[in-house]
Amino acid sequence: MIAWPDTRLLKLLDIELPILQAPMAGASGSAMAIAVGKAGGLPSLPCAMLTRAQIREEMARIRAGTHAPLNLNFFCHQTPAADPQADARWKDLLKPYYDELGADFEAPTPASSRAPFDESACALVEELRPEVVSFHFGLPDPALLARVKAAGARVLSSATTVEEARWLEARGCDAIIAMGYEAGGHRGMFLSEALHTQVGTLALVPQIVDAVSVPVIAAGGIADSRGIAAAFMLGACAVQVGTAYLFTPEAKTSSLHQAALSRAQDSQTAITNLFTGRPARGIVNRIMREIGPMADAAPAFPTAGGALVPLRSKAEARGDDGFMNLWAGQAVGIKHSLSAEDLTRQLAIGALERLAAPDGCPVALPFPRFAAPELSMRTVPHRLSLTSLVFTVAALSSAMASADVVQVAVAANFTAPIQAIAKDFEKDTGHTLVASFGATGQFYTQIKNGAPFEVFLSADDSTPAKLDGENETVKGSRFTYAVGTLALWSPKEGYVDNQGQVLKDGKYAHLSIANPKAAPYGLAATQTLEKLGLTAATKDRIVEGQSIAQAYQFVQTGNAELGFVALSQVFKDGKLSGGSAWIVPADLHEPIKQDACRLRGHLADAQTGVPDDGDSAHRRHTHRAVAGAHAFLAQGPDRRRGGIAAGVAAYGDRLLPAATARAQRRSRATDPAAGARHADLQLYRTGDWLGAVFLAVRGAALAERLRGNRPPPA
Repeated sequence: MIAWPDTRLLKLLDIELPILQAPMAGASGSAMAIAVGKAGGLPSLPCAMLTRAQIREEMARIRAGTHAPLNLNFFCHQTPAADPQADARWKDLLKPYYDELGADFEAPTPASSRAPFDESACALVEELRPEVVSFHFGLPDPALLARVKAAGARVLSSATTVEEARWLEARGCDAIIAMGYEAGGHRGMFLSEALHTQVGTLALVPQIVDAVSVPVIAAGGIADSRGIAAAFMLGACAVQVGTAYLFTPEAKTSSLHQAALSRAQDSQTAITNLFTGRPARGIVNRIMREIGPMADAAPAFPTAGGALVPLRSKAEARGDDGFMNLWAGQAVGIKHSLSAEDLTRQLAIGALERLAAPDGCPVALPFPRFAAPELSMRTVPHRLSLTSLVFTVAALSSAMASADVVQVAVAANFTAPIQAIAKDFEKDTGHTLVASFGATGQFYTQIKNGAPFEVFLSADDSTPAKLDGENETVKGSRFTYAVGTLALWSPKEGYVDNQGQVLKDGKYAHLSIANPKAAPYGLAATQTLEKLGLTAATKDRIVEGQSIAQAYQFVQTGNAELGFVALSQVFKDGKLSGGSAWIVPADLHEPIKQDACRLRGHLADAQTGVPDDGDSAHRRHTHRAVAGAHAFLAQGPDRRRGGIAAGVAAYGDRLLPAATARAQRRSRATDPAAGARHADLQLYRTGDWLGAVFLAVRGAALAERLRGNRPPPA
């Protein structure tokens, strides 16, 4: 049975998953905490920059949204003595920027809102009684710490060296966060101010594990399931994840910060003291480059930030991130396009899988294996609790899962239609179609690395053809299921005109596109810009998402004013779902033909779907799902097809007219709906059961058209 190698922290904190959401002041709040709590991880609320009233309000929201244990995080710094001379020297150093930006140099310097843990904060803990209280920069006064523990809270704190870890254990910490040098935000260092004492996560974790007896939580540079599995192998019993959550829609980061995150790679962060006076890791920007990331002139924490507030305010108003703290860790190059809840679950599932097969042998899990840096969103029936999902993973070796599943890799633009199909599939068969959504190029990498997908719905035709040529597909199963439509979209009404003139006017700061190397819609976007002669003009404005889903998210959340998206993402019920859009003419880019195929290695008999007598338990398990697909296709059209056809026809991608003609040719019946069903079964008998599902949808649409009820899908 697969289990976490060390469950001490799970029991100590009463959580389901050994994943702690890092408390990130200014970036994480109640929405993120609720999502992580629902997933089974430990949610955190950063309190150092909140008023007591704000803490109460946020905690009330969290308690209303999840019953998970909650961590309240506080700073333990000492308030520095006033030093007007140091403050004046620092402000004088910044004066050229005040002059450039037109900020008032003579105005009083704003005070920092970062407050240390004190008597009033302790009283609030006693009032609210959180299950966990964590500290940064050491621990509070022993008397205050004793009161926190007496209130029933488990106590955590960050250690950046072995010496700090021993210090924390000796003073009553229940668990220690081993914070590696890679981590974003403020360093938790408190026994020394020397940066040369700081150690990377890979070296720090095992040394702290050997030095203390309490549970150790690894932090710093952990952004995917590989990092979590590695942390457990080093002796940690949990991980704290921060930067990865900055990519989730629940993050409260500004649009400028989000845009910087989307562009940043591993080498583009640095430790700096410019923004607060204390070492912290963030994405390098103008002020860090020009003054240097570390400046002796910066006043003591937290007063340094006050002099930057007017500069940041002026610059942000112009769309300039050059004077703001862009906190992020060195794993910022590992991008995600998931909700905080889905990210937490995916991290756990992927780590369990890797821990189950440390020798690299493939494991047949009822969830996809993710070999590429970006994790892809999956659709899981809401009736399944996280506990049952983890149990399914734990029981995989004997294939005793309570429900049969079919793993489908789906291009991100086809999210809504496949979700509609998946719901009906489960309702009619009792089996689950588990869809993973992401970029086509990354799915190719995952498939080549052994991801157990059984079906691949690509956003292009070249990737399935390539897999076909590499003997990765079931021969004869590849077919074109849709032709994608590219759209330039903005959530603002009237912002995008119906001719795309907004692109040429150039009155925007950021244009979102999908990665053209991995996502066919991204390639189509670059081809469109080239045809319009705008490649050079837009080069410095492009914000690149790893998939079309992330490109859409950047626009939806305001990180880009407009972007190239799939029409199916913004077109519902036969009309634009909101904002304004330009449907890009097809002659501006190569056709986005979308092919589907079945993948080898997961079905014993590609032609019939019937397992051999000597087939393995997992293959028999898979074939039961295929048998369910057969039953699904054999159902009458009225109950099953009507809703699916209506749902799919409402989306913007054009289902191929040839498919309906194919159904018509195969039909020997006079009733169009019966003919479509006949075509389903014929296609299923050739082994292309997924093709039959889509043909069922198109056949139903054809039937409606022949009856005169609706026009064919556009």
